[in-house]
Order: sequence, then structure tokens, then C-alpha cells
Amino acid sequence: MNRVSDAPYTADEIAARGASLKEDMERIATGWRPTKDDIADMPALHVWFKVVDGAHKLLSGYCFGHRRLGRGAVCTAPVVWLDEDLGTVRTEGRWYGLGERAEPKTGVGFRP
Repeated sequence: MNRVSDAPYTADEIAARGASLKEDMERIATGWRPTKDDIADMPALHVWFKVVDGAHKLLSGYCFGHRRLGRGAVCTAPVVWLDEDLGTVRTEGRWYGLGERAEPKTGVGFRP
């Protein structure tokens, strides 16, 4: 369930993403949280669930509004901050607003 962009990120895009992540984490450390308006402007992740891939914690679900991927099933970049009550997550790459969480299935598990 992993979608990959047709075009790789440029070095400038990677640098901008890193700078944006650093800035966001510094703001979160001061107590800042995204507003409802901020969340409304984020790509939305619906029917999402947590995934562990080695040392990485990811989310997987159905995405709407992603500027590169459009909409469809995705696995996010590694999660660096998650607030389920607020309904948002910051990954290494971007913010997502969280829609409904996937219902856990009895007897189904994931082994890393």
C-alpha cells in the first residue's frame, strides 16, 4: 500500500523539508499546536492505522489532498509527532490531518 512519486525530490526540496521539520518541532516544543484552520489545509489521512517498519513508526491509510500523490492509499514518512485528540500528525515530510482511524481487526497482527 505504498505509493511512490514519479519524480524524486530535488536537493533543494529535501533541504526545505528538513528546515520546515526543524522549525515545526521547535514550535511544538514551545507549546504551539496547529489550529483547526491549519488542519483543514493539510492533506487528510482517512481509515489510517499505525505501522512499524523496523525502527520507523509510520501511518498508512487513504490520503486526500496531497500535492504530489493526490489521493489514494499511502504509507507516510516516519512519524515525529502525533496528537490523535487534536487529529493531526507531523511526519518527517509534512503535516496530515487525521480522519477516522481504521477499526482494529481481531486476530490480525503485524510482525516487524
